Amino acid sequence: MKDGVLLVSKDMKPARELAEHLRSSGFRTEVVADGLLALDVAESFHPQHAIIDLSIGSDASLELAEMIRNLRGSSNVRISFLLNEVDEHSKSERFGYLADEYFIKPGNPEHIAVKLRRSFTGQHRQPTTPRHFMKDGPIRYNDLIINRDAFTVHLGSEEISLSRKEFELLELLCQNPDKVYTRSEIYRRIWKREEQEGVDRTLDVHIRRLRKKTGNRLIKTVKGVGYRLAVNA
Repeated sequence: MKDGVLLVSKDMKPARELAEHLRSSGFRTEVVADGLLALDVAESFHPQHAIIDLSIGSDASLELAEMIRNLRGSSNVRISFLLNEVDEHSKSERFGYLADEYFIKPGNPEHIAVKLRRSFTGQHRQPTTPRHFMKDGPIRYNDLIINRDAFTVHLGSEEISLSRKEFELLELLCQNPDKVYTRSEIYRRIWKREEQEGVDRTLDVHIRRLRKKTGNRLIKTVKGVGYRLAVNA
């Protein structure tokens, strides 16, 4: 089905109002408040356009956009960011390589609907390649090959599509396969922050998705400590 819009925002009242207007304008629309939930919805809903409100956080918005683009069959999804006016000055620097459109909050629902309608009737966007800046050679671990220059991962002869953070997490584990990485260390290395204990499931979701894409035996959980590569993967 065409004309599917996924709206992600923590400001649920204006988000629901926008969603209702989009539905009345003929768009299939789903609205969610959580970035991780949005990814699950995107897998089943298959939107053609995602509107991501920076209320979920700038880094989380970028990561979600990349992860949506890396879902199977979703490389042509158009991405719009919903910004506060104070964010606009840095939008091209931070979001330019991912964004197809920007909307300034609170946003005029009719203006947004018109923009979306034009995007659906126009040509499909060209798939983008996630950015990565390391220039070292490939990492090999059994049948797994990580090419850091090309930002590609192969398992045997099959290429695996990963988001930027999934790639960085797998790369970290493969750089030192004998090492057990603690949860705290992974959060600091990959997300540049501390874990929010008891409520933060970001790492768990990324591990689950990596296992789904690379096979359940590759990444081993060391209970109470963290993660490492399985010796006999």
